[in-house]
Amino acid sequence: MGSNHMLNLSNQNSEEEKIPSLSDIKDYVKKYNKQKSENDPIRFVITHEPEFAQTLGSLHPELFLFSNSIDMNDARAQHKRLRNLIKDHASNYVFTVRDLLLSGCEDLRVRMDLERMACDSLTYSLVEPLKKNDLTGDERKMFSKKLKERNIQKMTNEQIVDVIMSRPTIIIQKDVESGLKSSSILLHPLTNLVFLRDQQITTARGVVLGSMMLVQRRMETELLRFIFGKLGIPVIADLSLNDDSDDSQSP
Repeated sequence: MGSNHMLNLSNQNSEEEKIPSLSDIKDYVKKYNKQKSENDPIRFVITHEPEFAQTLGSLHPELFLFSNSIDMNDARAQHKRLRNLIKDHASNYVFTVRDLLLSGCEDLRVRMDLERMACDSLTYSLVEPLKKNDLTGDERKMFSKKLKERNIQKMTNEQIVDVIMSRPTIIIQKDVESGLKSSSILLHPLTNLVFLRDQQITTARGVVLGSMMLVQRRMETELLRFIFGKLGIPVIADLSLNDDSDDSQSP
């Protein structure tokens, strides 16, 4: 990992697909967000093309709800074929989660919203038993929200999405001679985001966000809530708001 570049967790081999502007997507959603049944014609589809997070899930398929390890090249090819089939037979408005996160970032307000979500996805953590009270004033600044924001602001749009998808925790130690340092990064990737029907129910009035039973999947509803808000799709009920009350089991 270079000093100025974050590992690109996206699909680097897929052909770039030109997508409509964010304003065009929002206008389309507003016009056609009236589907009352799964038997109604498809108008707008969101998928998640497998990325590095799904490779990590393949390291132990049983724990990450996969039936088997994933062949990433084959999985990406199948997802692309699915999107193309939908476009050929139903609607051109078929997008990946990454497409929608990146959409409209030329607008400063949209970019800042994405930066805020990335900041919420990034954690700086001290190795126990070290606590912030053990640090000098300058060292405590290394954990400030302003520092996170400044670091995120310097990243490209793609890098920011990578942060959101991987949810890294920077593990920080203190050495007597060299001061603060980090030799490890924990990732909390959205390994199951490919199962994109699980987090919500869509209705003619809007979206109902569900409560995910497994803690590892609860960030998925946060991500979808962000995307729906960005697109102007109303969330009429949010069952995930109670998830923080008990991290050991389903509410």
